[in-house]
Amino acid sequence: CNSVMKNSFYDKVHVFNVAATSSSTTFRIDVPNRNKGGGRVEEVVQQNEEAVVQSVEETVDNDDQYIVKGVPIDSLHIPTDRPIVLKLDVEGHELQALLGGMDFLRRADIVYAMTELRPTFQTDDKTFSAWKDIMSILSSKNLQPYRIDYGNETKLDVHRLHQWKHVKHPAVRYFDVVWRKEG
Repeated sequence: CNSVMKNSFYDKVHVFNVAATSSSTTFRIDVPNRNKGGGRVEEVVQQNEEAVVQSVEETVDNDDQYIVKGVPIDSLHIPTDRPIVLKLDVEGHELQALLGGMDFLRRADIVYAMTELRPTFQTDDKTFSAWKDIMSILSSKNLQPYRIDYGNETKLDVHRLHQWKHVKHPAVRYFDVVWRKEG
């Protein structure tokens, strides 16, 4: 991870080269060369390795594709003997990642979490339900959400969802929400 190397966090951060999910599986990640942060994730459903290799070779022009093993966070046996900072930027797979780590989440002292919010969760029933579950999980850890708008923070209420949009630019599709431990 470039940010770990750049900031010399070698002794403070453990990077796992896997995707967090609720059950073991394999994913294909398409990373557009023009937008490294805008990856698309698909579960690989082929049953034989030859089909997986073939699907990787069928890349979209100007995109890179990677095959990544998906595992539950609980299977990684992450230590919980220190405060935890959690970054959850998994292209719409947030709930599955959290569900695969419920034991870890129960034991961990999470002091800060970052999520990338898609405001469309307010209009899509499936996404809305997932975000309500995500809010419930993070709130149960005594974490309070804040919307980040150009360096300013707005405290959000998990029961007042109309706040959960970008104030200056409502058409913005993604923005950051941080969750800080209260008390």
